[in-house]
Amino acid sequence: MEALGSKTAGRSLARGVDVPIVRTNEPIERPEEARALAQRMGYPVLLKAIAGGGGKGMRLVSSDEEFMSAFRDASSEAMNAFGNPSVFLEKYLEKPATSKFKFSPTRTAASFRSANANVPCSAATKK
Repeated sequence: MEALGSKTAGRSLARGVDVPIVRTNEPIERPEEARALAQRMGYPVLLKAIAGGGGKGMRLVSSDEEFMSAFRDASSEAMNAFGNPSVFLEKYLEKPATSKFKFSPTRTAASFRSANANVPCSAATKK
């Protein structure tokens, strides 16, 4: 759970166990570097604060012209809200597919249930 406190650390953990995630990058400090990456990723992109949540420090950027002001605003808001100005980029999915899961733990195991599968989890639960 500690690793999930940082969005980028949580993504690294997910990638390590082959969980599909939205294309993103590591924290970027320099706005010019971030804009160049956004151009390579293709707009629209999301600028997101490394820390916190609730939409603070997040900006949807649809074009190169609005990138620098969005970076400045997202970074400033992240600093004010969380004490950390670091942001990262994520490819914005305009029409994402969604999946719903139900987690059902027992004393010895857990399972995940979705519309398509009932997949047992091999991790034993602690008493």
